[in-house]
Amino acid sequence: MLLEIEEKDFGELGPMRTRAGWEVCGEGGRWWLRVPESDAGMAAMVPSLGRYRDDGMGGMVPVGKRLPVGGVPAGPWEPLVRVLPVAMPEVRAGGRADGRVMVQLVPGVAERRASLLLTDLETMLRWAGGASRLRMGRLEMAVSGRRVLVRGEPLPPVSGEAWYVEGSLAMPCGLGLGERCWGGWVETVLGVGRGGLVLLFADGGYEVVPVEAFVGVTLGALRRTAGRT
Repeated sequence: MLLEIEEKDFGELGPMRTRAGWEVCGEGGRWWLRVPESDAGMAAMVPSLGRYRDDGMGGMVPVGKRLPVGGVPAGPWEPLVRVLPVAMPEVRAGGRADGRVMVQLVPGVAERRASLLLTDLETMLRWAGGASRLRMGRLEMAVSGRRVLVRGEPLPPVSGEAWYVEGSLAMPCGLGLGERCWGGWVETVLGVGRGGLVLLFADGGYEVVPVEAFVGVTLGALRRTAGRT
């Protein structure tokens, strides 16, 4: 499938930038996007000036028509991933300085069960002072500065921000990815390791939490961490 697109709409292609077979060509002041037929449904979401199919003989036939209206651009064709480089953002303290795609979380997604709690050291220390070892033994934590990310069930009944996990992505409850953004694409671009998490913040920032950052929750570990920060 071939689409004629406007340069101003290139940003709409962000979620598809790593898709195999997606290519772009500029010719005569016009921009063309070539998409595998298997991705036709995804391509339907891309704004375009016209949609065509290759007739197999070098001609472009408008979708729904029978006769070609021109020839397929000769190229060169560039993979979309080269045409749309990933922007480099300001990364939150404690995160890994990876490349970032501008991911905007949107409200109104279906409510998800919280599996993470983002709170602070002082709050966790107060709670752990009265919690049993058995209760804490079900939890893990990752600490960055005075912030504590807790995971496990059940989560501590303390003040903080509830988050949920989708694949390797963690988002505040009530927010989620927009309809044109695929979780697998975000994970690929950010290169999160197996078992790690990417925290996507409401303001557009993110933080990568590697799997080795998580340790068991104990009163001693919290006290030692508090003494170092």
